[in-house]
Amino acid sequence: MEGAGALNFKFDNGDLYISETTRDSKPYKYGTSKYTGYSSYLVNSNMLVNVNSSGVPTKAAIVDAYNINVYWLYCS
Repeated sequence: MEGAGALNFKFDNGDLYISETTRDSKPYKYGTSKYTGYSSYLVNSNMLVNVNSSGVPTKAAIVDAYNINVYWLYCS
């Protein structure tokens, strides 16, 4: 059974980029608008990335469609 991959995220010119640390893929861009302090970005049909911070982007939450699981990611 393959282990779950970790996710990294970063902001570039206000846009959110997400990449899997376990795969050699380039960061995939989610969201086309500038960062405004809080946004939800659709990852796939049943997961969202919620980004929230005051002033500077600091963390994001990965949640499923039913809000059963929440995983906090921190921007380094």
